[in-house]
Amino acid sequence: MSKIDIEKIYPWVKVNLNAEQDNSIETKTVLVKGEEINADLIERKLIGNLILLYVYDNGTLFEILQEKDMPEKYSENDLFEKACDNLLRDVEFTMHETSYGGYGLVAGGDHEAASLCIPEIWHEINKHFEGNLLISVPAKDMVLFIEENDEEKLLKMKELALEIYKDGERPLTNQIYLYDKEHRKMSVTSDKI
Repeated sequence: MSKIDIEKIYPWVKVNLNAEQDNSIETKTVLVKGEEINADLIERKLIGNLILLYVYDNGTLFEILQEKDMPEKYSENDLFEKACDNLLRDVEFTMHETSYGGYGLVAGGDHEAASLCIPEIWHEINKHFEGNLLISVPAKDMVLFIEENDEEKLLKMKELALEIYKDGERPLTNQIYLYDKEHRKMSVTSDKI
């Protein structure tokens, strides 16, 4: 990879294929375009079975960064902050109503799942609701959510999410997350789609 413009690095959410088995991210096996890869990737544990990688937008496609691509004088924490800043600067996240009565998050088709690494996005979204949120990310480009205590909408969201997870082109995770409004943090629930 040629010289990397730090302004074009973004967070990229992937599922850690080993997390289901041993809750470890040491082996760094991830699914990229339908294929398992093992590489010396720059990564961060995100939540549950999700990890955060970093990609470089070369103008044509997104290239996953490896340790050898780490910008000089940057720690992984520095890279995380810069990638999230770039994402917030360059991508518009919008909330919309869905056919099942819940909500979805749209961000151009490539960055929806990356919203999980930016608490400010969820804090802003949660201002529209009285309680906590339940969030499903069945695919990289699909983030669905509802208010926590709506059992009817939860069943409908899970139904749609499961269909996307099983049949979608970019499946991600069957986990459901809770955004706690008071504490402004995300956690994994025991529920699955």
